[in-house]
Amino acid sequence: MRSYLVKARAKAGLTQREAARALLISQNYLSDIEHGIRQKNIKLSTLKGFSRVYHVPTEVLIQLEEIFQNRLKRKEKNSNENRHII
Repeated sequence: MRSYLVKARAKAGLTQREAARALLISQNYLSDIEHGIRQKNIKLSTLKGFSRVYHVPTEVLIQLEEIFQNRLKRKEKNSNENRHII
């Protein structure tokens, strides 16, 4: 889950519906992005949109996305290692 996006949205005082409208995407799509279901590798243009709507510097969102990606890779690696044990 991209909790950093959920926290940034909450700090901006936006509901998911309001944020989705401002980002010109559906609420379901935003939910999928926040939960890591869609855009496993989030695009820079998408991060720039979040930056604009949530009033968070793009550089900060890039760093937080890198942390998210690193955690995801570790989780996948551990999952693959556990498959070999069984």
